[in-house]
Amino acid sequence: DRLRDRLGLCELTSGHRNLVPYPQLDLSRVETCAEEQARQAWGGTPRRLWSTVIAVKWAAGKLEFVIDDATASVDFEDWAVGFRDEWRTPPPFVCPATGLSGYELERTDDGEITVPDAIETCTISGRRLLKTHIGVSVVSGKRAAHDLLVRCPVSKEWLLDEELVTCTMCHQRVSPLVVVRGRCRACRTLERVPADEHRVVMITEEWSFWRRDRRWLLSETDAAYIAVCRRLWEDWLLVLDKPSLTLRRIARRRRFSRKWLDVDPVLVATDEE
Repeated sequence: DRLRDRLGLCELTSGHRNLVPYPQLDLSRVETCAEEQARQAWGGTPRRLWSTVIAVKWAAGKLEFVIDDATASVDFEDWAVGFRDEWRTPPPFVCPATGLSGYELERTDDGEITVPDAIETCTISGRRLLKTHIGVSVVSGKRAAHDLLVRCPVSKEWLLDEELVTCTMCHQRVSPLVVVRGRCRACRTLERVPADEHRVVMITEEWSFWRRDRRWLLSETDAAYIAVCRRLWEDWLLVLDKPSLTLRRIARRRRFSRKWLDVDPVLVATDEE
């Protein structure tokens, strides 16, 4: 009843003759429905039945918003008279990235249209971006754009590039949170592995200089393998790129020395030949 009143169906008067053809409507079905209702109301089929079809308009469309070169849209549909009389309003814009909604829209610096609550300012660059494009540094807690954050290969946590430090052993740039006395956690947790362990096999197949060695210590990060080959009077340190097995660093030391001395990879290749 409430909707019928809002649609203006309670204000209809008999004798209205200003009818407009509505070809999309199947009048035969309407007449059949009207006769059934009349039969139920009066206990039989009346000899003569007058029926008037009232079509209430339904509105459907899309609102498009343009800010500079960015566009966004909101679909809507409801009773047309509701929009006219303002008791129906188009739905709010829902940010597809954050799920936040509202009726005010702004443009981010990278060209996204969204609601103001979904926008955050990068503390490093000052760019206004979607909150989903902002991350936090595990070291400083600064909130910055994802493209300004890097991932520590050891802890897999995100931080700013300027916050990375270099491990004195493997020479990888890592988070300071994984470094103790200059060495990262991967270098401090080398484990003894047999010579037929699959990672050792990959390394020695690529670099035959160490193929006959049997004693190995090994660790790995997201980016590199860290291997120590133990010989009778010396140890060899190999830091290899994970995808390509390219040597990032070669060093060696006397058995009881703590200092690694870099070795030119060309010398190793020459010894292999």
